[in-house]
Amino acid sequence: MHSEMRKMVFTEEELRAALVNYALRTKKKLPNATIDKIQLEEKEGISATIIYRHDESEEAKTVVFEETHVAAAIVLFCRAHEIPLPREARKVLVPADNSVAMIVQLDHSNKSPGIR
Repeated sequence: MHSEMRKMVFTEEELRAALVNYALRTKKKLPNATIDKIQLEEKEGISATIIYRHDESEEAKTVVFEETHVAAAIVLFCRAHEIPLPREARKVLVPADNSVAMIVQLDHSNKSPGIR
């Protein structure tokens, strides 16, 4: 049995677009403000926090996405941009610079149809 592994690195802009698109599709409330940055945190998985710009008079607004939501956002981004992503593959998020990467691992077994 052999396996195939692929690492897909997403830019900060792609991550931002993926999270905003996911939030809009899932009706997650987003502030009507400009995004300042996305902060990634890795504890028991990767979470992403969108931090919005604020002026001196108010506190910074944030929206947090837990790992399952970040992964769903990336998968949705791949579908929207026609990036092939095997359904049966194991998918793991890892930090990459100021963004994330998705490791995709597909195990091929003898049960697969085709040439043996």
